[in-house]
Amino acid sequence: MSLPLGGEPIRLDQYRCVRTDYALSSCWHCAEICPKDAIGQSDTRIHLHRHLCIGCGACVGGCPSEALSPVGFDENRTLLNLIAAKTKTLSCRSNTPCLAVFAPEHFITAALRSENPVACDLSFCETCELNRDRRLEETIQKRIDEANGFLKAMGSERMIASQLDSPNERRNLFKKLLGSAKEAVLGD
Repeated sequence: MSLPLGGEPIRLDQYRCVRTDYALSSCWHCAEICPKDAIGQSDTRIHLHRHLCIGCGACVGGCPSEALSPVGFDENRTLLNLIAAKTKTLSCRSNTPCLAVFAPEHFITAALRSENPVACDLSFCETCELNRDRRLEETIQKRIDEANGFLKAMGSERMIASQLDSPNERRNLFKKLLGSAKEAVLGD
């Protein structure tokens, strides 16, 4: 589970929020995805309940006006570091809070700027306590699909891959297959 990234897990800039500018706006992306129900509405404005917010960043990637931002985490800097790194994998276990912190535009940038394929490790989503009813995982995959759709429409061969199984699961599967093959050979 993600922990707050700073003293103030998520920052809300009311002046950038669509609902602040237009109270009748139907934008509610941040509240819909928040796994802790830390975002609500007071009067005509979005309100962040700081005592409920755990700083996972799930609300950030869906905000069309970038009114929400994680304190102590910079999505763009993380992508630049990823592009420069040998391993091109984004993972909530190693270099980001929840992958829902990224908007499709972030994935597009990572794919276009990296010389090697970029992957998002979704193998931890299934057991994540924040992934109620698989909403977070579905949202992350939807954003990856949206990015890949855009890249394909541009004629780019670069895509963002989704890793759904962990390296340990792949290793265990390989061991199991090897064991089965060994039994088959020795059994004959």
